[in-house]
Amino acid sequence: MRRATQGARLQGDKVRLSTLEEHLQMLNKDCRGLVPLQSNQADVERASQLTSEREARLREALGAGDRQVIDLRRDQLDQARRALEAAKH
Repeated sequence: MRRATQGARLQGDKVRLSTLEEHLQMLNKDCRGLVPLQSNQADVERASQLTSEREARLREALGAGDRQVIDLRRDQLDQARRALEAAKH
């Protein structure tokens, strides 16, 4: 499921991403009740949202073709991904 959501996010497929996230939320509720998977679930969600936003900005920069902006957006995305991984652990 994680690969599917990541693939949808990278492709900019918001409809598919939304559907996958809804399914994941339903599975989490069914499997674990209403207890969050992690005590810092809100932090993970914020970091995930920031990662999604930075992925979108990188896609825009890639479309524009400005090398400096692409490098900046790539660095920002790397930072967001590191923050997301840190929040998950």
